Amino acid sequence: MTRPHCLVPGCTTPARMNPWAAREKHSRFCRRHYECARRHGDPLQPTVRIQVLRPLVREIKKLIDRDKTGKLEAVATQLSLNLRDYAEDVITEIEAGRLVPYWTAAGACELLKALTQSTPVECACAAAALFLLRERDPRQFVSEWGWGHEFVRAWRKQCSVTAIGSFWDHRNQKHQRKYRELPFRVVRRMSQLLITTYAPFASRVINLDRKKLKMGAAIKAALDEGFAQYEQGVPA
Repeated sequence: MTRPHCLVPGCTTPARMNPWAAREKHSRFCRRHYECARRHGDPLQPTVRIQVLRPLVREIKKLIDRDKTGKLEAVATQLSLNLRDYAEDVITEIEAGRLVPYWTAAGACELLKALTQSTPVECACAAAALFLLRERDPRQFVSEWGWGHEFVRAWRKQCSVTAIGSFWDHRNQKHQRKYRELPFRVVRRMSQLLITTYAPFASRVINLDRKKLKMGAAIKAALDEGFAQYEQGVPA
């Protein structure tokens, strides 16, 4: 029996044989692309580097610090409380013996862990930075699956400790951290909650960024018009 090729265009490696997940799209990838899809949501989705995200986080943090009314910080706190209340309600139902889907329970535990280890402002800034990154450079996210999974992955890195352990790498002579990837459905549930919760806050940040870009373009146009009259009168 001939095994079908991987679904990724250009990849001729035979796909994984998983009869228990025959209906799932991820079961029709080769091993390498399956591991990438398991980690990022899409086999072609690149990693969002912390070095790329940190300047955006600092930019949004400065925006909140300049708010003298304190309303932006209050909104960030309320959004964090909404997520925390949801996660605690799910955990309460589990402790009461009620049936809760695994991905809902695991997602609630991971959310509560991140919200506990970070401040509400840091959580809001990390989420808004990812929205702003997608606005400025949409090529960072190759699909909606990649956007949702990488959103959760990058947000957790900014707001909590995601490593489950570490070991000494003798070859490179340094410590390496060990991570455990969350299942697809858990990440999908977390992405729905995070994106829905922080979308209103991030939309205001994006609108402000667009106004700054338009202001810069207007200043440039005014400069071009102002100096055009002198440039036309200068002989070549």
